[in-house]
Amino acid sequence: MVLGERSASPYGRIPKMTPATEPRAVLAQPASVLVVCTGNICRSPAAQALLARSIGADSTVQVRSAGTRAVVGSGVSPAMAALLDAMSVPTVEHHARQLTRAMVRDSTLIVGMTLAHRAEIVGLHPSAVRRTFTLRELARLAHSVWLDAGTTGTMAERLTQFIGLAGAARRPPERPSDDEIADPYGGKSTDYTRALGEIEQAVHTLSAALYGAPSRRQRAIGVLVPGTRRAHS
Repeated sequence: MVLGERSASPYGRIPKMTPATEPRAVLAQPASVLVVCTGNICRSPAAQALLARSIGADSTVQVRSAGTRAVVGSGVSPAMAALLDAMSVPTVEHHARQLTRAMVRDSTLIVGMTLAHRAEIVGLHPSAVRRTFTLRELARLAHSVWLDAGTTGTMAERLTQFIGLAGAARRPPERPSDDEIADPYGGKSTDYTRALGEIEQAVHTLSAALYGAPSRRQRAIGVLVPGTRRAHS
């Protein structure tokens, strides 16, 4: 399996994965992605629906969501549900769930909306730190590292490989807010639109990285597809 690596990255050099360091996983069951926000009625169900439509379309990946202070049993907030419906994004019948240690322990990847969510997730199960990110943090790292388009295997296998690469490339953002998506709940319609737009963009970038398609930003900053060389002027 050939994995993507970028030379002279502005984010720092991405370590080359060798047989000794390459993450390995025996996936006897589907991989699971757990998306977390506060109430589990706005941001996380929206991200769950968008991820399920992209990487979750592969039956080897299951996407779920929960909240750190969930409005347990509630559906998606009407404002967010209306925006998703306008995008023709399918949403399953949603009932908000409270985040638990067992959910974190049993998830392949845990994705929060803010740095506070990430801290709460890791606080529940500290060993999950290497597989816990915020959604925008994961998208930012995906600009530096991605799987090669020729990579074979299930999406669950691709996801596991990507988590290892993203973890190796992890470094702080220029501004903490760059890795966060603000809670639109109780705000104006523009707040919901902004939040959903940020979620959609992050999911698109992550999906492109997993499918081996460098994003427009990757090309703009000179990320190299494995096997190619940068032209010298």
